[in-house]
This record gives sequence, structure tokens and C-alpha cells, in this order.
Amino acid sequence: MNGIREYIQSKYIHKVWDAENERYILYSFRTGKFVALNELQMLIYENGPFKELSSGLLRELYSAGFLTDGDEYESLKERQKKRQEEDKDVHLIIAPTMACNFSCSYCIETGQLRNGRMDEDTSDAVIRFAEKLLEDADAETLSVIWFGGEPLLETGIIGKISKELISLCDRRGIFYEAAVYTNGYFLSEKNIRLLEECRVKNIRISMDGSRKSHDAMRYLKSGAGSYDRIMENLEISTAIQYRIRCNLTKANLDEYEVLVRNLKAIREKSGNTIYVTPERMRVEKEVSGDLKELELPYEEYYEAYLKLKDLKVCAEPDTASDALRGKKHGQVCNAVRKYSFCIDEKGNIYKCNWFFGMQEHVIGTVFDATPESLRETEEGRMFLESRIAGREKCRGCKMLPICLGRCIHSWGIEGKYDCNRRINRLDETVLQAYNELEKSKG
Repeated sequence: MNGIREYIQSKYIHKVWDAENERYILYSFRTGKFVALNELQMLIYENGPFKELSSGLLRELYSAGFLTDGDEYESLKERQKKRQEEDKDVHLIIAPTMACNFSCSYCIETGQLRNGRMDEDTSDAVIRFAEKLLEDADAETLSVIWFGGEPLLETGIIGKISKELISLCDRRGIFYEAAVYTNGYFLSEKNIRLLEECRVKNIRISMDGSRKSHDAMRYLKSGAGSYDRIMENLEISTAIQYRIRCNLTKANLDEYEVLVRNLKAIREKSGNTIYVTPERMRVEKEVSGDLKELELPYEEYYEAYLKLKDLKVCAEPDTASDALRGKKHGQVCNAVRKYSFCIDEKGNIYKCNWFFGMQEHVIGTVFDATPESLRETEEGRMFLESRIAGREKCRGCKMLPICLGRCIHSWGIEGKYDCNRRINRLDETVLQAYNELEKSKG
């Protein structure tokens, strides 16, 4: 451009024709803003690049992010760096045990599960490590996810650590919340009341359709099914929200509606808040060929998702605008956050919970690590520097500002993960979100 400034169309926008009102609606994934243009204004906008912002329309489009005069990808990288540096939220994933009472066919932790529990010295060190993080971050929030293995095998450890962390946060005016990722088998009355005391907000459970398909995939080590026990547990009244992930396969597509119907009956009986979503079963480890054959191709999953997503137990509190935004913390995943760490029952520290039990991914221990020492490890630096995908197909995608490339382990592996499913029905979603915004203005 020989030093001459030019204003060009942003590549991170979506436009849709609003036939009812005879106008175009544009949405910027980079700025989160909308603009409505008539046909003449659209012609002007598409007539760029522009040497100057010579009208109010062009200045408005530039201000809202629909025109740009710089390298948008580099700007996104700088924005992510700033978000990361300014993050004051501490996030911990803690596994009090890596043992499990299930023997699920497609478990992502195949080869990583082991017997043993967190001992008292380690749990004390976890609390001291958390305190270091809160001080270093000058934290505003502490979020804890109880993970495993099956975390509810060790409720005593959950109770002890939770009590100390809650007390620590309350004294310092730090907001505390927790979630549990569980197979649901040990959600007894006693354990649920404990989790309420531990300020657990969400309980996440995976299910595989109705009884027949679920018990064929998610069973106890003895081979016995788990469906009936989980459904009975869900009937215990609690203020904790349930989030059920139904893993779809080629064999259980017709059973999602049955699961939703059964969960609705539980909701009516218990009053519990239950959200359920259809997700794709992923076979991540070496398994039998028969199981791999059940995995849905991405295209078939998307088709099924669009048909099933409106079958709900409780209505999601989301709006269409929420579907156009990224994660609340603004990063690709928790692993790239400055103060997010995963701790196993031995006190080993990792950046990603997929690495639990893998010694080669341990970056320190709760006994001697500091926030600075963890950031200086090779893997710590890798995650902190991997804020946004650099692969070409991602750099040109309009949704990159909210997707950011998804799991960073997929960036160098072609076809490893699907693209953001929210790219489906974007016309419909953008129009709905814009109308919601206009309605909120009165």
C-alpha cells in the first residue's frame, strides 16, 4: 500500500438479508456488535477499500469493527495476550483420586486410571498452593472443578479442601464456586448435602441415551449397568444444577428423546434443574474396531444435533446472542489461562486435565511449585503462548475471535476436531440475536 492507509472489510463478520424489513444485518465476531444497513448503504460498504472515512456511515462501520485498517489477526493475538495478563480468576481442577468404579468402553482416561487417594499431607499442600495462586493473582474469584477418576469416591477429601478454600476466600472477599464431574453413581442424599455445603453449583454427568444403550457403554467394573442407579439419584431434591451430556452414537440416536422424557419426569417429581445436551461420542484412545465404528462422522452428528437440540428438560437461560459469543473467560480453554492448573491425587500439577496420570506432562507439584516456576516450564510457556490458532484455515474463519481454534492439541493434527458447531444456522441465529437486542432497547 506504499504507506497509504486503507480501510477494508473485516473478515470476521457475518451478514444476512432480513427480508421482512428489507435490510442487511451484519454482526462482528471481533467486536460483538451489530449494524443494520439498507441496500444503498450495503453497496457503499462493499465498494471499498476506502482511502478515508469520508462519511458518518463509514466512521460508524469502522468504530463498530466492520471496517479495519490493520492486521486483524495480529490484533486478536494482542487482545488475547492482554486478556491473559489481566486475568484475576484462579481456576483449579482437582482429582482426589484417579480410581473409578466404572469401566466405560470409550473412557478418555484409558491407561491413566489408577488406585490410590490424596493423603492428608497432599491435601494440605493443595490448600497452600491455592493460597499462593490467590495472592499472586490478586484474585477476584476461585473456581474449582472436582475431577477424577470418580471424585465422589473420596468425598472426605472434597469436604476438607472445600471447607478450607471457602474459608480462605470468605476472609479475603474472593468469590468461590465449584462444580463436580461425576459418573453420577454416588450421588446419594448424604453426598448431595455435602456438595451443597461445598458450594457446588453444577454437577456434570455423562449418559448414553436410554437404559439399554447407556448400560452397554457405561457400566460398573463388575459389568452391571448404572442407568437405574443414576436416575434414582437424580430424584433427590437439590438446589445444585445438573448438566447432562448425552453421548450420541450411530446406535443410540433414537434414544435421546427417551432420555429427555425420562429426565422430564424426574424434574416434575423432584423440582431439580436439569439441562441436557446432545453431544458427539469421541473415541480418543486405542479401542476395539467395533466401538470406533459407532462414532458418528461430524456431518451426521451436526444433522442429528440440529434435530435434537430443542428437546429440553429445563429451558436453557441462553439467548441467541450467547451463541455468538465465546467462553466467558475469553480464552480458547482453561489451560491457556494464567492461573489455571490441574492437580492429581499425588499433588502433581498439569496445565490440562487430559494429561492426568501422564508423568511427561507434570510441570510441578503442590509441595514446592510457585506460580512463577510453573510459568517458566516448557509446557507452561507453551500453553501461555498458544492463545489463538495460527493455522491458515482458522485465520480466515469469520468465527475465529470466539472459537480461537478450539483445543490447541488439534492445531497440528488435520481432522482431529470438528469446527465450531455454532457455525450452523448462522443466518437464523444472527437475525434472532439482533431482534433480541432491539427488543431489549424497548
